[in-house]
Amino acid sequence: MKIIQNLFVAFLSLLILSCEKSEEKQASAEPVTISLMERADGSAKTLHLINKTVKIFNCSNYYLHSDFKLQNGTIVLNYYDVKSPDVCLTSLGPAISQFDLVNLENKSYPVEVNLGGQQIKGKLEVTANDYTLTLPEQQMVKVLYPKLNRLPANIIFGFARSTKEKAAIVDQFLTDLQNKGAVAVQLPSGKYTMFDVDNSGKVMMDLSAYNLAKPFALTYRGDVETLKTLVKSYKTTHGADFDTEIHFSDGTEIYSFKM
Repeated sequence: MKIIQNLFVAFLSLLILSCEKSEEKQASAEPVTISLMERADGSAKTLHLINKTVKIFNCSNYYLHSDFKLQNGTIVLNYYDVKSPDVCLTSLGPAISQFDLVNLENKSYPVEVNLGGQQIKGKLEVTANDYTLTLPEQQMVKVLYPKLNRLPANIIFGFARSTKEKAAIVDQFLTDLQNKGAVAVQLPSGKYTMFDVDNSGKVMMDLSAYNLAKPFALTYRGDVETLKTLVKSYKTTHGADFDTEIHFSDGTEIYSFKM
């Protein structure tokens, strides 16, 4: 799985920058969807609201002209129009924008959405465990997966994969993670930024691009260098037959392809 949270955010930012210079208005009052994702950078936590038009355009880098503000405790989301890019990325896609809400307090925020002459009022509930964005039923704005679970502290998650010829490597690597201090954890079921947990506690990731890949989520209170050393030893020994990504709840990341 090479859909990496911080790379996605950076790529989205580049798409937006490539489009903002154009003043051509392609549409107004386009219905939009909102997706939630959280990014950690040490102790800082950012809730990203990823906005996409329902309409699909002939370039994948159309910009959804929009902005937001936190005003007197209310989160105000404004959507204006769609702008075409100066240079078209020739694939189909929605118009996109992103709002970054940094270090929100654990409380209930009134939400006001302004789109196409309509004002839609809802709320964002922020707790230590999750974000929940709710809006009333209507046709213009839909929140995809309104509840996003937050990662507790001291969690590592990711996947390990191998070639068919060396399938046992994955299980051995997961065992070695636990030998280095990682412990099995039962996370609450639901949607997280980069994975889901089903009702049985099983971690689910989209690993369709990989054969023989296993996702994992574990508690880990050790140091990062210990796991970097472990990953490097596996990569040195097994080369292209082994791959892993390890993400920490504070935003630290380990990628075997960088070793």
